[in-house]
Amino acid sequence: MSLAPFALDTASGVATLTMNRPERLNALGFELMDEMLAALATLAKDPACKALVITGAGKAFCAGADLNSFAEVHAQQRYMDSGEQVSEAMRERFNPVVAAMFAFPKPLVTAINGMAAGGGAAMALAADVVLCGASGKLKFVQAQQLSIVADLGAHWLLQRLGGRVVALGAMLLGETLDAARSASLGLVWEVIPDAELLVRAQAAAAKLVSVPADVVVATRTMVDASPGAGFSAMLEAERMYQREFCARPAFLAKIDAFLGQHKPRG
Repeated sequence: MSLAPFALDTASGVATLTMNRPERLNALGFELMDEMLAALATLAKDPACKALVITGAGKAFCAGADLNSFAEVHAQQRYMDSGEQVSEAMRERFNPVVAAMFAFPKPLVTAINGMAAGGGAAMALAADVVLCGASGKLKFVQAQQLSIVADLGAHWLLQRLGGRVVALGAMLLGETLDAARSASLGLVWEVIPDAELLVRAQAAAAKLVSVPADVVVATRTMVDASPGAGFSAMLEAERMYQREFCARPAFLAKIDAFLGQHKPRG
């Protein structure tokens, strides 16, 4: 299978989705895309899944689009030109997968093990928490290697994570950004020894399980909206969310627990 059967730890509620084409550096072939989209849809609806970790098998997170898949389809002469072929693949497979990741209704953590290139680099960044192994790398190859623009949301993600200078430099120069540089540019949250990466990612996901999923999604929504919103608008958005969340019994229980831990002694 292109996608390893996802593992779901029912005790923690953390599911782990592993791209499983190590011989191809987990390149995004059509079968893998179809399997990922189906798995994401299943996990989004599964009440036992409280948070999700996505990683790659072997020495890479994901090498980007599998050009062999495009070559095989192109040889069938089903399309007017290669642009039409790529456009359809993006509409039907690639964009739906990264959109499903970005809008996943539960906490999402990516664990970058080795190279994440092209569309794979954008996928790696489309999470709530992005963790990177010491051998992890990001590389936006499209402009330099293929004379096309980056895709799978790279322009949106890089602009918000690193700013205009980082976005343009990363996409136009196509340089390999190792783990340390990715962290220094604000693209990943933490760099972790390779041997500990998956365990740390699963632990981070388990920690996120303690936060209600709609609070995670609300936080994600406001962070994403903030570049185009004024300060007053964000104050109002925060107020409206607090009006809903602070009315819940869970909030009062947390307050009682906090105050109970901090009662004066003696």
